[in-house]
Amino acid sequence: MGFTNPAAFIFSFFIVGLVLLYLWERQQRRLDVPSMLLWQAIPEAVVRRRRFQPDNLFWLQLAGMAALLLGLANPYLDIDFETGHDGRLILVIDLSASMQTVEGGTTRLDLAREQAIRVIRSMPLREIMVIGAGREPMIITPFDRGHESVIEVIGNLQAKDVSTRLEPALAIAQRASFQSDVRTAIHVFTDVPRHSVGARWRDGVSWWPAGTNSDNLAIADVQTTQGVLQNHREMGARIAVQNYGTKEKHGSLAVRVDGELVAQELFTAPPQSTQSFHFPQLSASGLLEASLQAEDALALDNHWRTWLPRFRPIRIALVGATPELANTMSRLDDAAEAIIIDASPSGETTGGADIVVYHHTTPESLPDDVATLLIAPLADLATRKPATELREAAVVDWNDDHEVLRGIDPRLLHRFASLKVLQTPPWGEMVLSAQAADREVPALVVGKPGSRRAAILAADLGSEPFLSSDREPLLLLVLNLIDWLAEQRSDVTVARTGDSKAIADPDAPVVEVIDPKGMPLYIDQAQLSLGLDYAGTYQVVRQDGTRTNIFANFQDSEESNVGRTPAEPYAATSNYAQGADSLKVNRGFGVWIYIAAAMLLIAEWIVAIRSVEHG
Repeated sequence: MGFTNPAAFIFSFFIVGLVLLYLWERQQRRLDVPSMLLWQAIPEAVVRRRRFQPDNLFWLQLAGMAALLLGLANPYLDIDFETGHDGRLILVIDLSASMQTVEGGTTRLDLAREQAIRVIRSMPLREIMVIGAGREPMIITPFDRGHESVIEVIGNLQAKDVSTRLEPALAIAQRASFQSDVRTAIHVFTDVPRHSVGARWRDGVSWWPAGTNSDNLAIADVQTTQGVLQNHREMGARIAVQNYGTKEKHGSLAVRVDGELVAQELFTAPPQSTQSFHFPQLSASGLLEASLQAEDALALDNHWRTWLPRFRPIRIALVGATPELANTMSRLDDAAEAIIIDASPSGETTGGADIVVYHHTTPESLPDDVATLLIAPLADLATRKPATELREAAVVDWNDDHEVLRGIDPRLLHRFASLKVLQTPPWGEMVLSAQAADREVPALVVGKPGSRRAAILAADLGSEPFLSSDREPLLLLVLNLIDWLAEQRSDVTVARTGDSKAIADPDAPVVEVIDPKGMPLYIDQAQLSLGLDYAGTYQVVRQDGTRTNIFANFQDSEESNVGRTPAEPYAATSNYAQGADSLKVNRGFGVWIYIAAAMLLIAEWIVAIRSVEHG
């Protein structure tokens, strides 16, 4: 038994003060009386009782003060963890993002390391295995007899910016323990509550909890905003900040674009709340960084990176367009930020266009180097047969999930004045279908027949006044379609930690990847994807010399919610108990002493009231 805070006994002078106070109240005082006759009649025993004799009220007050003093000193008992002699030990160490939470100047992972090393040094073991638990389980060291080398490995462990998945790591640990006839103990070091893991995984496992701090602010989400009809200079950002703690927090939110501060907001976040900040008209492009300046327990989720695309107008070439359609498309320059260029009737000279629009024309084959939009082609693309026409066709079905329909209610498209009856090509996906004269046909088909996207719009936009106020859904459909076809490529990808991003490209194989810590990663030529374990910028270098960046952001509400209920270590009863030695763990019970002190103070209050009532 010992005390975690022995310095608390310095307050013992309060008990001495209580005794002195009672002595002072009981001291004899001189009184002038007219006669000693009555005093001589009082028995000597009664006079003596008026001297200092502690009553029940004094003992209750003394016990209450002593209990408060002991509670502040926080006594503890040693718990014997069952270990063993000359057996095996499996350590499962949580390496998830929440283990980076600061607890009293150190991280939860540091606490887990200290506990794990203590367990190793207290056991005369034969072999030790270390398993890291994060997004995917990882065997850090297989069964190893070199205890000092294992301790060195544990001291070098680093937490990753990913979520916690303990059960796969526990499954590996249990499988490894069953494959040996040697007594094996499994110890888990984590901030995950034991009850949150399935019973089949926690039975026979010793649990070492870490962490009680709940003080955390986080950038929960960042969304860049630009309306379909808005100019690129009107792009803004909407940022959500969440306070996971139980106390009010103060801080500032800063937004930078390419390193230049463009906006800053001071805020006060109530406990357990989410606040949204809108920064309109950023008027910039490039790397957007949002950062929180606040004192909290987890710094990982205080930063976010995203990309504001650099503006480049979309060049649209019209082939075979009627004067009505050409005039209407020319009026989309501002809304779609497009440049309409001329092209030959056959589409041979497109002038470096991003999209070629064929109106009332069916090309021999779709070009592979430019996106293609066919509007009301006169012949079917597959059969080359003339297309029949339907009048007044109404939309009856659609694909809600496709981005071409973003922000559009297809039921408001009304009827198409003219619709060509076309077959869906093998590469096509039907987004809209319409019906007229009891016949349902595709109205919009999109897909990727080659390296670039293509779409077929069966409605004749040349006869549709889609710039009129009552045809706004059709205008939005055209703008979304142009934006989807343009597919403006960027050398930047935004993702979340824990995800995997495809990096395979047979035309430009990856030769090097540098992670956010500046360390090169080993990349196999056959590797198809890259796992994002850390928040920050991944640099992907390809054989042709091109470089692309992947911005990995940490976004995990369960990991950011770092609050944990205080818990004691759990000692498992397992097949390792035979011939057991003991590992002592300090278990404090200061809380129970505080409860006893409160009960004593209540009892003292009741006794005091009754003493007053009885005079």
